[in-house]
Amino acid sequence: MEVSDHEHSSQILQQNRKYKKTNILFLGNSVYWAGMDGEVKYFVQKFNLVLVKKIVNFSTAAMKESTYPQMKKLTKNRGLNLSDKEFHCKGAFAALHKGKPDAADIAAVKKFARECMKEEK
Repeated sequence: MEVSDHEHSSQILQQNRKYKKTNILFLGNSVYWAGMDGEVKYFVQKFNLVLVKKIVNFSTAAMKESTYPQMKKLTKNRGLNLSDKEFHCKGAFAALHKGKPDAADIAAVKKFARECMKEEK
């Protein structure tokens, strides 16, 4: 039996009660059909993100530059704090950017995350 995206997101939301407060939520997503992934949108709209001090967006896309503007709109509508820092790299789609993200991208996002964590201390 296949679980729909909405059912999967609902299962995640039910688990929400288990989470504790955190300073940073690194929220990764990708561009699909010129927009953010539907499950990420649902997560931001429904998840109890008051447990989160700051959200840091990171994303991949084959053609679009970033999901940041869409994430900014979603988080602003919920009164959530989205960091002005973001990590974005190319992602593979069909014949475009094969092998992306690659090892260099992974190293860059790790460095980015460490820098964000240092700023919180």
